[in-house]
Amino acid sequence: MKILLAKSSGFCFGVKHAIDMADRLIADPPPESPIYMLGSLIHNRQVIRELNEQGMRTANSTDEVETGSTVLIRAHGVTPATLCELEKKNCNIVNCTCPFVTKIHRIVRQAYLKGSRIIIAGTPGHAEVEGINGECNGEGIVISSSEEAEKHQFSENHWILVAQTTFSFAEYQNICVILKKKIAKLQIFDTICITTEDRQREACEIAKQADMMFVIGSQGSSNTQKLLSICLGQCRWTYLVEDATQVGSMVGERSLRDLTVGITAGASTPERIIREVIQAMTEQEVKQNKQEIQAEIQQDVQEEVKQDADQMVENEDNQEAVAVAVPPVTGSAAKTDQEQPAAEAPVEKEPEAVE
Repeated sequence: MKILLAKSSGFCFGVKHAIDMADRLIADPPPESPIYMLGSLIHNRQVIRELNEQGMRTANSTDEVETGSTVLIRAHGVTPATLCELEKKNCNIVNCTCPFVTKIHRIVRQAYLKGSRIIIAGTPGHAEVEGINGECNGEGIVISSSEEAEKHQFSENHWILVAQTTFSFAEYQNICVILKKKIAKLQIFDTICITTEDRQREACEIAKQADMMFVIGSQGSSNTQKLLSICLGQCRWTYLVEDATQVGSMVGERSLRDLTVGITAGASTPERIIREVIQAMTEQEVKQNKQEIQAEIQQDVQEEVKQDADQMVENEDNQEAVAVAVPPVTGSAAKTDQEQPAAEAPVEKEPEAVE
């Protein structure tokens, strides 16, 4: 088995910063102040469970946050209204919004205040998209595909177009081409994170070379789902796994011995989980190799036994053939030379007298 691991796999800058900040808060918690993450800090259940076990609470809304708490804002960011609600509760806000996301917030806010209309290329309902849309009072139009861009009708206002940082780079290009033709006054901003772009491009190249492709990440992760879609377009045997325990069921009965296996991972996938998946695949290959070797040995033994049996049958057949070809000698003919009576010497007659 040959493994091709994407160099860009694992935590992006924004997620790593949020995780590092969470670790610091847990290690040195504020006195008499519970610590909350507003929404799941990252889309990885194992990491969230570990943070909860260490004392960090998860709040799905500001209503679940106690007054005076310390609240960690995840990399996706939140709406301005959410921040105001937390401030009213006298919360200590630790804002870990990704700098790339913060930049989009600023672009949208400034354009909206100038009277422009907003188009957001992204996944409806995604936390990052909700946060961006909050900068224009929720009035932005969210488009998730080029098909939607084709169907939508736009007024003659001035528009700006931004993209969710983890949106598909190829799909965003298609949307830009379509909207340029439909909107006369359109300003386009390239807001897809460069890490996302590199990750998607690398995943595509690896999937082209792979016999089997694994995308490690959460079902609920937008960037992971984009990677899955890209890889499926290049490699039929592409699978999404959240951790190493799922490797065996995904591989099934297929032999890994001569395969090229590609691996990429979403931005919320810890490095240790990537290592565990690779380890699980290696162990699976070793297990398969042992089974295949044992099967080959058993087959060789069976063939040798069969060959020996065939040889024995052939020898027996030859012996029978010889026995039939040489009939047994019986009667006087069966006696040896020593057993034959001596030949009687001829008796010479005396010459008759001549009278």
